[in-house]
Order: sequence, then structure tokens, then C-alpha cells
Amino acid sequence: MHMKSILLGLAVLAAASTVNGQTQTWRQVGPSGGTVISLSADPNNISKLYLGTADGHVFTSSDEGDHWQLLSRIGTGQDDVITHIIVDPRDGKRLYASTWALYSGGGGVYRSDDGGRSWNIIGLAHETVRALAQSPTDPKLLLAGALSGVYRSMDEGASWQKITPDNHSDLTRFDSVAFDPKDNNTIYAGTYHLPWKTTNGGKDWFPVVKGMIDDSDVMSIIVDPANSDNVHATACSGIYHSTNGGTQWVKYQGIPSVFRRTQLIRMDPTNANILYAGTTSGLWKTVNEKDFKRVTPGDWIINALIIDPKNTQKLIIGTERQGVQVSTDGGRD
Repeated sequence: MHMKSILLGLAVLAAASTVNGQTQTWRQVGPSGGTVISLSADPNNISKLYLGTADGHVFTSSDEGDHWQLLSRIGTGQDDVITHIIVDPRDGKRLYASTWALYSGGGGVYRSDDGGRSWNIIGLAHETVRALAQSPTDPKLLLAGALSGVYRSMDEGASWQKITPDNHSDLTRFDSVAFDPKDNNTIYAGTYHLPWKTTNGGKDWFPVVKGMIDDSDVMSIIVDPANSDNVHATACSGIYHSTNGGTQWVKYQGIPSVFRRTQLIRMDPTNANILYAGTTSGLWKTVNEKDFKRVTPGDWIINALIIDPKNTQKLIIGTERQGVQVSTDGGRD
């Protein structure tokens, strides 16, 4: 993704367009032709958004995505993939970001204390960090998932401790991490192979794989903030649901197998039955946890999604090569 194409896309607001033959309305707001890897919103100000690219650039929007401006760059090379950006709920100027590098040896966990204008690496330097999470009940606690293991910080990123064992053949190559919203010692972590769980802060880990297709790259895990037993996971093999904290998974059948590579899942903050699944073949939606319908073109690769908590019909998605797209009708008319 070249800077010229990014800035051009940010300078021009695309007109609203309707996907031919479908009743879906999406509006491109930038970066035109660019690849968006991560999106994040200030939890206290949904209008303030941050965007991370595949080459280390950070953009910001102050009007919930309608206009974007280049803010800064993370890393010293041009290959730092910004996998996650987190805005601290206590201080909107404090941001955390995780990255990995394609070839330059960069990567790690970064922190900004000035609203993303400058960044300092605070841990896991030169690591491939694909996952980052902040505790919903204790913002000082952070989790990072890397190729070498899961790491935890208990002091806002000042220090990090590895909480997965060394030389374990399966507890490696992590793609996702998640806190139980009611118990910080209960942690889920998804690997390139299958998911794992600890209930004692990483002292002991056990696989939570029953019902999941073997060799599933677990790309995201979310835990219902209102019900810790209600857990969703997405993988290269599809979407999985557990109603007992990962003890048993049931695979959703609504998405055809050819489209099942699912990179993320998000729950409507006002209705746990409404789910959005971002796949390599578009964004899919269900309103009953059963019947999924695609609400974008099938050739869109969905990397990130924000649901406006004040107006859950407004969706902001980050795509590969299609920039940022916005819908104000839940993805459809």
C-alpha cells in the first residue's frame, strides 16, 4: 500500500454506492485502495477512531470515520503490520498497539501517551505480535499473543512476563487472546492449531477443543460481557459457539464452507443474538445466531469492524484493498 494512494483516498470522500443486485449500502470513506488491518474507537468518544495499516501508518478520524488524516508511523521499517490498536478507557490519549514485521525484524507492543502522535516500544521487541487485549475490569492488565507465547503485563506495559510454558509444542504461534470479563485469571488464547484456556492466570493451561475441527487456526475469541459462559471463536474452518466457557463448541452452519475462513466476530452490544462475522469473502450477519447472510460484496476481505454502541445500525469496517467502508443500516437497506 503506497502513501500516495492512501492520502488520495483520505482526501476524497467517495459517494454513496449500492452493491449491484443486492440491498446493501456501503460508503467508502478511505483510504481508497488501501489495506486496513486494525480499527479502534475511543470507548468514551465513538467519534474518535484510529486506523492501523499494513505498513506501519496510523490514521485518525474525529467524525466517526467520515474524514481521516495521517497521524504517525509505528516502527522504523515499512513493513510493520499493525494488528491491534487499543484506546485506554481511562485516558483517550493513551494508546497501545501490537505489530509484526514482514521481513525487517521489527514488531512488538507499542504505547502512545499523546493520542497516537508518537510511539515507544514497551515490550516484546522484534516479536511477531498478532494479538493484544486489555482487561475490561482492570485496565492496567494487558495480554499479548506472539509466535513465542502469551505474555502479560500487570503495570500498563512497563514490564511483561511470559505466562505460557517454554518448549511446549502446542502453546505457540498465537493469533488471539481474550480476558474473561469477570475474572482476569481466566484467559482464552487461540493458536495456529486450536484454542487453549487458563483459569489461574497462566499457571496451568488446558485445550478447549471439543467440537472444533482439528487444525483450526483460531483468529479471534470474544467473551460475552454479560455472560462469561457465552464465548465465540472464529477460525479458518468457520465460526464456533460455546455456551459453557469453551468446554464444548458448536460450529455455525449458516456460511457455506467455501466462505468459512473467518477472521473476526463481533457481537451487537445491545443484542447478543446479532453477530457480525468478518471473512475473507465478505461480512456476514445473523440476527438469530443461526441464519447468516452476507451483507457486503463477496470479494471484500474484512480485517476489522466497529459497531457504534449508540447506534448499532452504524458499522465501520476495515478491508483489504477497499479501505474503510461505512453502513448506517446494519449492512443493508
